[in-house]
Amino acid sequence: MFFRRQLDVFRLGLLFSVLPSLLAAQARRPQPASSGGGGLSFAPYLGINYPTQDLFRLTSGEIKKIKLGLVVGGRVGIWFSSRIGIETDVGYSPASVEIDSTGANLNQDVTIITGSAKLTVWLLPRDGVVSFALSGGVGAVRHDIKASTVNTPGGVVTTPEIKGTNVGGVAGATIGFRLGRVVALTLSAEDYLYNASFDASNVETGSRRQHDIRASLGVHLPFLGF
Repeated sequence: MFFRRQLDVFRLGLLFSVLPSLLAAQARRPQPASSGGGGLSFAPYLGINYPTQDLFRLTSGEIKKIKLGLVVGGRVGIWFSSRIGIETDVGYSPASVEIDSTGANLNQDVTIITGSAKLTVWLLPRDGVVSFALSGGVGAVRHDIKASTVNTPGGVVTTPEIKGTNVGGVAGATIGFRLGRVVALTLSAEDYLYNASFDASNVETGSRRQHDIRASLGVHLPFLGF
């Protein structure tokens, strides 16, 4: 099941890779000289998501930190100049968690949805051959862990459905490489920081500090402005 979900992410990634060629004509259209570097942009991306901390404990077992997983998503930017703008981001990541219970290591599917709104400042302007930006803002992380029942040498282990949406901060950095007149390849690294608590079958878990590291490769496509 987990590998099938990862295959679905690869398919989504391929779809996102086709978008640049479909939208390149729009991106190459001549821009008005008065645009001043402002406008709108879209950046599809494919990457990896690495939660660095354990999430919580249950009486039926300890939820280990979520395994490294693929992530696919996109960013929409509103730019006030070639250096400053606001970006919104939505990402989807199927993964699995390890549960150590009654001496058995089990895996349980989890879906992670992330969203953020960030102020982005390009220290090297985004319309340059090489660009570099720092960003920071508000991020939200949604976990949906499916319920499961597994037979183990120590007995039947039942894990409940576990879900929760937690809001915190996000900070990151991006480096861009110009591929043409306006299209750029981007490499990004972000850290989602939040205090995580969850609803496990109407039982609230304790709060734990989390750091979710994301590294992604994307394509920056301007629509309006340069």
